[in-house]
Amino acid sequence: MRAVLLASCLLLCASAAMAGSPTNQALPPQCHNLDMQIVHYQTLRARADAVNSTLWEQRLDAQIKALNDQRKVAGCPSNSTAAQMAAQLRELLRLAAQGALTFFTMGAM
Repeated sequence: MRAVLLASCLLLCASAAMAGSPTNQALPPQCHNLDMQIVHYQTLRARADAVNSTLWEQRLDAQIKALNDQRKVAGCPSNSTAAQMAAQLRELLRLAAQGALTFFTMGAM
């Protein structure tokens, strides 16, 4: 069990080191701002759908499409790989936390 925990800790440290490597640069500020706006408008779109406002839905769809077009023009990377990496990192952190809890409580939890 301790060997598994040690391996998990080493894997976590290795993934943290890779996250800081020059190949995984953070998004440029313009891309980050566009992503935040898209998330905001998608939230509003869900609200418009909940109140069944077709005009509001159409306007928000047009705004989201325009923001996605701006992302393409700006050369922002695709969000699909970032979302997959974030999900994998969350799973790794969950497993590491579970292992640490088991280790420090000596298996009581």
